[in-house]
Amino acid sequence: MLGGKGKNSIAEFIIFIIGSIANKHKMNRSIWNVYVFICVFCKIKRINIYLIFLDFVIDYFLNNNCQNLKGVFMDNLIVTGWGWKDYAIAAAIALRHYNKAHIIGMSTRKLPEFLNEVTDYKEIAILGVGLTGNTELLEKALIKLKKKNICVRWISSFDMPPCIPDTIRSNLDTFIGNGDGIAEAASQYFKRKYDDIAPLAEQKVAKNLQHYHDLLEAAMFVYRNYQDEKAYGQAIYHIARKDPETQWSDKMKQMVAHYHRFGNRELVGKSNLIMDLHG
Repeated sequence: MLGGKGKNSIAEFIIFIIGSIANKHKMNRSIWNVYVFICVFCKIKRINIYLIFLDFVIDYFLNNNCQNLKGVFMDNLIVTGWGWKDYAIAAAIALRHYNKAHIIGMSTRKLPEFLNEVTDYKEIAILGVGLTGNTELLEKALIKLKKKNICVRWISSFDMPPCIPDTIRSNLDTFIGNGDGIAEAASQYFKRKYDDIAPLAEQKVAKNLQHYHDLLEAAMFVYRNYQDEKAYGQAIYHIARKDPETQWSDKMKQMVAHYHRFGNRELVGKSNLIMDLHG
């Protein structure tokens, strides 16, 4: 397959795969470029188009810890709110419980429509997102998910409003925390401590958590200004696992740098140009 025959060809193929995976997790780009050069021009006698395709596939499935995979390898979905850092901390707590999950930020208004289209998960945890949007569509979505044996949990620090119909209540696995905020409710439900990341919610963030604070603020900044929804979940992944900056992707580092430069210059207004920029 790689231009050689027999054991040599198989060995080169295995080396290429190992190197590809190592690149996505450990190697920096310059080392990877050298690796590809050696594989293609030294080890392999002729360039095979399948190698390029293989590397693309590996990159797609391993990039950013599968956060770009909308449910392909994920049984669990974490739906959390925007704006308050407490939402992100709650999602990080849930992620520590599930280990692997797709994470998405959601508003009360968009939740019913989103749930009505979801099909690829076994369990959905909704963290503090309100249920008072389109209740008729929400009811329809929850009934459909229940028929597909998809468990939907609603975790909150507040009781459901009286206006929520019984048909919605009966199709949700509900937990109401008795603490202060959604992060504490998530901690109680999943029985996970979060002392190490709780200070992120404070007004003045400790120096050892400042880079996570900036990462989270940058992720919310690019959502507000450019409708980039993926960055939020990726940032929460890094926070949940306490990844050092050296393990952040180049794209995430560039996003933080962009936030440092333009974070105090939000795109506001309702002109056609601003609307185009917002998507």
